[in-house]
Amino acid sequence: MDQQQKKNTTFAFLAFAGLHLLCCGIPLLLLAGVSFSFVSPVWPVAGALLIVLGIIGFVWYLKRGCATCPRNERNACSLKE
Repeated sequence: MDQQQKKNTTFAFLAFAGLHLLCCGIPLLLLAGVSFSFVSPVWPVAGALLIVLGIIGFVWYLKRGCATCPRNERNACSLKE
């Protein structure tokens, strides 16, 4: 199996798992009585953490390019092929 097929297979698996959680997992959890108010105190901390991680990721992207680019070689990115 070549590298492109591995990427496609991994993406397909992650997409299927994400959609399965979205379509089946969340409604079943809600029917079981789990709600956002159940984990309410955690949400502000989790939101702040996500914002900080997003800012760090954005700065990283501006400085180094995408995550697959070798250091100091912006034109050698494997995603731009």
